[in-house]
Amino acid sequence: MKKITLSLFSITVLTFASQMTAQQAEVVSDYNQNPPAASTEISDFSNSNQVMGGVIYSNGPVFNVAGGGFGGADLSLLENVSVGNTLLGAGHAASTGFRIADDWVVAETVEVTSIDFYAYQTGSTTTSTFIGGTVVIWDGEPGVGTVIYGDPDVSVLTDTEWSGVYRASETTPQDNSRPIMKNTLQTPGLTLTPGTYWVDWNADGTLGSGPWAPPIAAPLGTGSTGNGQQFDPNTLAWGPSLDGGTGNQHGYPFDVTGTVLSLVDNSFEGFSYYPNPTTEILNVNAKSNIENITLFNVLGQQLLSVSPDSLSAKVNIANLSAGMYVMKATVNGTVGSFNIVKR
Repeated sequence: MKKITLSLFSITVLTFASQMTAQQAEVVSDYNQNPPAASTEISDFSNSNQVMGGVIYSNGPVFNVAGGGFGGADLSLLENVSVGNTLLGAGHAASTGFRIADDWVVAETVEVTSIDFYAYQTGSTTTSTFIGGTVVIWDGEPGVGTVIYGDPDVSVLTDTEWSGVYRASETTPQDNSRPIMKNTLQTPGLTLTPGTYWVDWNADGTLGSGPWAPPIAAPLGTGSTGNGQQFDPNTLAWGPSLDGGTGNQHGYPFDVTGTVLSLVDNSFEGFSYYPNPTTEILNVNAKSNIENITLFNVLGQQLLSVSPDSLSAKVNIANLSAGMYVMKATVNGTVGSFNIVKR
């Protein structure tokens, strides 16, 4: 396991000039072991995967052939012969500006502590070569909805390790040049209420290949694996992530760690806060005693804290910059988390 020390103020700048390689995807035609830098590297499985426990949501499997890879490892098999798909992985390198996004239907209010994303760099060993990654959350389709969390320029990678899975094609299923890494990105202060959100991410590595995001490893014989999208910095637009061989659209696996919150607690009956968005004063009311109100930015840094010890409070956020914040309120001993927008 390779640990990354998180620096909340370190910024990874997306480079669009001389380092731009226009990598969109890594593909297989007959078999392309190491595609050139300029090459162009389903049923929706994203809607009913809400689970309880540490991992509260999975956007799809990372492998589809247990023990079928090199050395008996699990295998994410690209069916380039039986189905005709050619996409090994989609480009989402921080150095190029490409990004990947997929949707998540949140069934209950959740507090998210981290998200695991999957990526590889062709030619790596099982020792991870990843050094960064960013995540952004949209309240609608990327480019159409609004960003409610995260910063596309700030790396929040805290851990990276081999997932135990290789990505390979039917042509050479024992190929070991694409070990898939699990990259853990920290999401302090992220609370989502029921609704449909889009998770948008990238990765940064030390090798020249990719990084590439392997599609969801759907059951064998599946053509399309989801409804993922890719951002192209050349056109400054999001579009469906399509397979170059078949035109099938692909989705991308990620796993969410956190807690499914239950705000049905009697302490929060009648709890309200307004206006939201606000420019200066946030009014908070409850039927039970409000013991504490604390505001955090999206990096989890505490910005202010008040202890009203009453049924109502006025929180002045005029000095805060415009953006997304998380309010944690303690009412009669119970803590609830709420998203606040400052205009």
